[in-house]
Amino acid sequence: RDPCHAAGDVPPVDEAQLSVADLQRLQRIREAYAELRTKTLGTELTRSLAAGNLRALGRLVASLSREEEATLRQNPDKAQALDEARRALNIQKLMLAADKAGNTSEVLQQSLALLGVVRNASQAAELRDKAAAAFEKQAQDAADRGEYDLALERLETLNRIWSARPGLAARLERLKAEREADRKASAMLAAVEQTERDKVPEKGLAMLAEARVAGRWEGRVREVRERLKAQLVQLDPSPPKIEITKGVKVDMQKDRTCALEFEKDKVGIISLQVTDDHGLKSVKCMARPQGNTSFIELRVSKGSGNTYTVEVAPGFHKNETTQFYILASDYSDHVTQLGSAEKPWVIRKKKFLGIF
Repeated sequence: RDPCHAAGDVPPVDEAQLSVADLQRLQRIREAYAELRTKTLGTELTRSLAAGNLRALGRLVASLSREEEATLRQNPDKAQALDEARRALNIQKLMLAADKAGNTSEVLQQSLALLGVVRNASQAAELRDKAAAAFEKQAQDAADRGEYDLALERLETLNRIWSARPGLAARLERLKAEREADRKASAMLAAVEQTERDKVPEKGLAMLAEARVAGRWEGRVREVRERLKAQLVQLDPSPPKIEITKGVKVDMQKDRTCALEFEKDKVGIISLQVTDDHGLKSVKCMARPQGNTSFIELRVSKGSGNTYTVEVAPGFHKNETTQFYILASDYSDHVTQLGSAEKPWVIRKKKFLGIF
């Protein structure tokens, strides 16, 4: 039989009947057993720490007698291993209690502390990742509700406890960018809705056309856009009107086109009155010297009230007849023309009549 087992198998009543020689032999066996057990315990302690086997560590530490612990502590390496084992088991107890109580921050802190002592503790790694994922989910849920400050607070708490969490830095930067985009979207929509109250829906529609809004704002953007379109239809039912300014000499042609005049080597002036029931989006003048095939856009200057003027420079008309037509559009995309490319109006050099 194994002498280690034999040493523990001798009952006190039988031991009293042993001879002195047998008692000495029994004592030697017990000492050898104790030495072997202590050596085995030290080896298992080191091995369990390296493997991260907390269950085995718990059994080993619980089984130690005072004498065995005292013997182990005579070896500095074994003493350190024993201290680490006890510390790991204490941290594990705190970690499991925090997990049972649902204290995510405490679970994360204790699991990281445990992994600092026992690097391969799989239970600690599992609870660490579970706690970190809980923080990230809380942050995402808050962000989905538009509560970006709360979302960032969750991630920043995670960052304070475990800054090395894979992907955390990128997640924080992304969330900060989303918060800034959300702030801008909120401000933009507030400004757009103000244009509705001010009854200038075209401004709001222009702002929405340039905006890049996603997520929780998409539904509100659609609603505001539809309201602005309906308001614009109500405010701007009719197309613009274009007229030559009253008092300007106009020579109406048989083909119902118009002829204006300029003096030789002088700037030709096309003077217009352009109105709309809501507001003008643009007034354009397309012109070409007669005989040219292509029209060129000339600058239209807005004067006081509804007055608009076009200057035809001598370098452009060269004292020859110039063809032109006018386009006026409003914010409902109604377009009115005065003349056309097919039937343009003209501005020509003034004729002088000599008296002989």
